[in-house]
Amino acid sequence: MFTFNLSFISKVNESPGTSTVILAGTQPETVANNDTQIFAGNVDWTPIPELSVSAGYTYHRQTGKTDIIVPVGTPIFTSTPFLLGISEYYVRDNYFFFDVHARPMKRVSIFASYRIDDDGGQGNRIQTRPQDIITSYPMTNHAPEIKVAVRLTKNIDWNVGYQYYSYSEVPHVNVFATPQVIFPAQNYNAHMPYTSLRFYFGRSTDR
Repeated sequence: MFTFNLSFISKVNESPGTSTVILAGTQPETVANNDTQIFAGNVDWTPIPELSVSAGYTYHRQTGKTDIIVPVGTPIFTSTPFLLGISEYYVRDNYFFFDVHARPMKRVSIFASYRIDDDGGQGNRIQTRPQDIITSYPMTNHAPEIKVAVRLTKNIDWNVGYQYYSYSEVPHVNVFATPQVIFPAQNYNAHMPYTSLRFYFGRSTDR
């Protein structure tokens, strides 16, 4: 059996408004724009009842831009200490997964998977004005896992497995700070072996 799925979602939102901060006797219009596109596809393949393979990919692209008024830098008008700026937020996330389910023996089943999540964030975009804010969360995460389930009796399964996490971020730099401020990346790795017993209640044919 072979199954193939594709999907695409696109959203464009614009929300105009009027600021409560008065600049030179006027209330400027502020606009919040948010563009989102999500593409997803996956494949399921079951060549024999004892083996199934699944793989998929999702790309999430989001760009948010919002007008802001901030009390920094040189003001637009000498009569007010506020500046018109823009806040930008970026997502460029690539997610891929691969799963394998196998039953090599009557009482033994194996599950193996690999997941990769990579968000490029704002890329090489940097702030060029102190009143602007550019943010994102560029990161990479790898998560492989393998699990073996052994059917001890008709009502009890023994599970043993191992999962690994590898998470890394890109440090953020504030180029307008004196001296420049570097926000450190919060990276971590985790090794997670585990074991458990699963109890089933009812007839064994229900499983």
